[in-house]
Amino acid sequence: RVLVVFGVGITLGNLLGGRLADWKQMPVLIAGIMLLILIFLAMPLVETKIVPAVLMVFVWGCIHFAAGSPLQARIVDQAKGAPNLASTLNQGAFNLGNALGASLGGIMLTEGIGYRFLSLGSAAVASVALLVALVALRVERRSAEESQMVSV
Repeated sequence: RVLVVFGVGITLGNLLGGRLADWKQMPVLIAGIMLLILIFLAMPLVETKIVPAVLMVFVWGCIHFAAGSPLQARIVDQAKGAPNLASTLNQGAFNLGNALGASLGGIMLTEGIGYRFLSLGSAAVASVALLVALVALRVERRSAEESQMVSV
């Protein structure tokens, strides 16, 4: 039943993220990553109660897939010369992330960290993603400013 709740969350999140990606890609992507970090940090706190835990799984699915749509749209937009190739590489990166996430979880369990706190590893990884997104945004803005100065 919880997987159905997660599935409904990711479906709604995907629809919402697609609409938001058409509006403002990077702000939506950055906000989504920030919300994911908060969700991952909150998970150990709500995991002991059934209803809050299931609601958190729903929200996690919504936010996770809402952030994925702007990311996919951005990759296709940025890869003007080969958008199909970039799109497939993005899916490959998602699969690699799934494998690395499972490996990180296994390492955490081997080191004695309980299941309840695995989401903290996810928060750490999402923090790195947030840093990369913020750097990308800064580089993009700086490049736009420089091209404006050159064209003036």
